Amino acid sequence: MRRHILSIGIVLCLALALQAPARAAVQMRLPSLKKYYLDTVLVSNGAAASAIVAPDAPGYADLAGDVRRAIKDLTGAELPVITDAAADAELAQAGGGRRAMIVLGNISVNKVSERLYVMEQVDVDAGWPGAGGYLLQTVHDPMGDGRNFISLGGSDLKGAQGAAQAFIGSLKPDGKSLKVGRLFKLEGRDKGPAPLTVAHVNRKGYGSPNAAVSHAGACGHILRRYRTPGYGRMFRHAMERIAAAIKNGEEWDDRDTNCGELPLLWDIIEECEEFDAKDEADVILQGEELADNGNSMFDDPGKNTLDDRTFISDVMYAHAQIQDLANGARDQGAGKNSGAGISGLYAGLYFNKYYPELEIGGKLLRNADIFFASPIKHWRVIDNATGYGDMVWFANLQYSLLRPNMAYFSSGIARKAADYHIIITSNLGRSGGFGDSLSWTKGHFAYHPVLYPMCAWYYRDGSYLWWFRKCGGRAGTYLGHYSSSMLAGRYIVSGLEEKPPVRWLGVKPYPLDHWMYRAWKAQEPEEEHAHRYFDKMSFRAGFEATNQYLQLSGFSGSAHGHPDANGIINFSDNGCDFLDDTGYMIPDINEHTTLIVFRNGMGSDGPGLVQIDNIADFDDVAFTETTASGHNRTKWSRNIIWEKERYFAVFDEVEAEEDGEVGIVCVWRVNGGISLKGRELTATHGKQAMRLINMGGPRLRTSDVRLFQTQDAAMKKGEKTVIANLFYAAGPSDYL
Repeated sequence: MRRHILSIGIVLCLALALQAPARAAVQMRLPSLKKYYLDTVLVSNGAAASAIVAPDAPGYADLAGDVRRAIKDLTGAELPVITDAAADAELAQAGGGRRAMIVLGNISVNKVSERLYVMEQVDVDAGWPGAGGYLLQTVHDPMGDGRNFISLGGSDLKGAQGAAQAFIGSLKPDGKSLKVGRLFKLEGRDKGPAPLTVAHVNRKGYGSPNAAVSHAGACGHILRRYRTPGYGRMFRHAMERIAAAIKNGEEWDDRDTNCGELPLLWDIIEECEEFDAKDEADVILQGEELADNGNSMFDDPGKNTLDDRTFISDVMYAHAQIQDLANGARDQGAGKNSGAGISGLYAGLYFNKYYPELEIGGKLLRNADIFFASPIKHWRVIDNATGYGDMVWFANLQYSLLRPNMAYFSSGIARKAADYHIIITSNLGRSGGFGDSLSWTKGHFAYHPVLYPMCAWYYRDGSYLWWFRKCGGRAGTYLGHYSSSMLAGRYIVSGLEEKPPVRWLGVKPYPLDHWMYRAWKAQEPEEEHAHRYFDKMSFRAGFEATNQYLQLSGFSGSAHGHPDANGIINFSDNGCDFLDDTGYMIPDINEHTTLIVFRNGMGSDGPGLVQIDNIADFDDVAFTETTASGHNRTKWSRNIIWEKERYFAVFDEVEAEEDGEVGIVCVWRVNGGISLKGRELTATHGKQAMRLINMGGPRLRTSDVRLFQTQDAAMKKGEKTVIANLFYAAGPSDYL
């Protein structure tokens, strides 16, 4: 085989040049494998070794009685029935002799189910597997103390009853003792993918570690939800490519981000039968490499074989050692677009729980605490683009729930983040379109972060769940490796009044987070002036796709941000987006629905921060005045008159802050086929159209999807000029 060797001198020179410490040699093997608890003892020689956990909800006491009687009939032992509150307290205190628990219900009704759900060890909630559906499953040693749980999980009482009957039917006593093996039986509309054939399972090569990681994540999610045969083999094969990459010192893009969830998934799936096999490919860990076709280069495929659990656990250990957080952590401010935090968190939790004698788990968790200390104090992340920002929000949520450190929720920070997401999401279920927007922001009813149902669950506020569903969110969905977790339909709970968030109707400015206030040097003291500044402002007449929605930006910049302060990010009505700033890497100010000021022929980057001068919001009409001072030595006030469900009139007033030649360009970025006739622009979407009418003054021209309105003037200090426009949506034959 070929070896690529750098001389020690070159390596040392590179290390000194980069002023970075050399990475310690990676240990490719665990000292020993953890103990697995594949069987669950319910009765031992006639004595109860487990308890039945029944929620205080109608029907569950009777169901607990059915399970208890069935076990007594088989063994003569009577299992205690305890409330979910008592059982949860027992777990919190590590009490009860670590007895196994038979848990009835789901996150909505049972505190123990809720505990396991938050740990991501079970997925049954009020939405998945659906009405009347159930999942009977063993949860193996989730606390790391040897205690197993049998979840008789159903989306409702009927589902839990089905799980109980399946459980009772599986019981086979051994004299006066009773234990069960690995249980997993899913019934519901969601069947998951079909089992893989032998041809699919045959090992294949992966061109890059990223491809292997993505495939491992997809297979892991399928095993987590469905235990579909064949996907364990595929998971194993993908891990072989990752092992080779680590062993050979390969670097790959977003290593921490892409591998981040694998330890979490492994914790959930490692006991399943799919990983009972042995395979020859563990020779990677013994110092061998894979051939291009992915096969072992050993002539004897049985040589030095390990079982799958040992091999995959070793790879997880090797990857944990090359995590960014293994080398330390630093203050993240409001939270940056990085997978290092959540990746280190997942690996740290796994190894600290199951391998506490190893240094790596505790080190990763200590550094995760440093990493997340500041972000969980802020509702607004640094990335000014949904998608990138949602990675940070999701990491904050996961840290809070899994560490656990519930301050992110108990302080109200998570609620503020959820409300912000409502503000920036249109009635068409699209994220705002500001900043470097990713693919899922471009489709209608495709933006529904798990932040919504999480906040519905924690704050018991059904309006978040209503909004999640309205934006296209569905229970139990995983949309793909990159976005699956952030947009997954988890935390669907019952017992909430699902109703529209009417508190966000009308004109609603959303304030700057504290760090933004300081970073953009807004007027101090903050306590006195904070109400004058805003992150985004929404104009919303209702929540239907046929209702008007407009979004205005209060600042420019930040990571992945665009120059759109005082710009209109989105205008939608009649089921169509007519003004739309969505795009990736469009840094030029003339690509946004905004106003550009030239001074003696020279432009500028545009304003950084906007302040509110006036807002008046009535039943049928609203008025706003927002101003950006110092805009290339002018003061630009955008005055909006909104006759609700009819039209928006925008009066852009520019006041010279000093004498000089001033050129003003008002830009409108339109979505759809456009035509300009006189002073009226028409944008068409099928049978729908938007008409934008300029009320005299500037020169007009179109370019691709933009309308430019240009006006030049020699202006004295204090002199003002106005560009006025009116726009509305209507059928092509309708007129104002």
